[in-house]
Amino acid sequence: MNEHIAEWYEKYTEDVYSLMKQLWENPEVGLHEYRSCKFTAEFAEKFGFSVEVHAAEDFGNAAAVPNTVIARWGSGSPVIGIIGELDALPELGQDAVPYRKKIDGAGHGCGHCIMSGGAAAAAAAIKNAMERENLKGTVVLIETPAEEIGVGKTLLAKNGVFKDLDIALMWHPFQINFNFDTFTSRAIYDLELSFTGNT
Repeated sequence: MNEHIAEWYEKYTEDVYSLMKQLWENPEVGLHEYRSCKFTAEFAEKFGFSVEVHAAEDFGNAAAVPNTVIARWGSGSPVIGIIGELDALPELGQDAVPYRKKIDGAGHGCGHCIMSGGAAAAAAAIKNAMERENLKGTVVLIETPAEEIGVGKTLLAKNGVFKDLDIALMWHPFQINFNFDTFTSRAIYDLELSFTGNT
């Protein structure tokens, strides 16, 4: 399988870089990832996925401007989810150089442009390998909005987007070698509530 994945990347490297560059050059803040949604949907369609687009905050409304991509290929189990994050951060505009060169507007401070491009590429490469090896299963690319403001995946989960996945995989660029032993993360927010009055 690895051989077919590697072959796909060799053949389509420029397509992957082009998607990542499109996302970099069109940064959009949470719940406004309209162009990013369009670019990743077009990429998934090009590589043979059946694509749905939705507005995460108004999921059932076909008239709402979409900011989420759900692209599927295959059938049956396992159902493999590949997750990307489309949003940028306000006031983090950066020229495409390897040093700090601020430009006006939003920017991909966390590298979501390569994360989402990489997720789309991974889904397409896995699909290719499964086709070449005649493997059963479903690949689902889910390009999510609004991670930076903490609502995108919650909205999608409430609408059942993740419920049929057997596994969900994602990655995130990081500035150091990652060590899970010393890293902590949370999937929910802590709340402190104070109540007053009679019990």
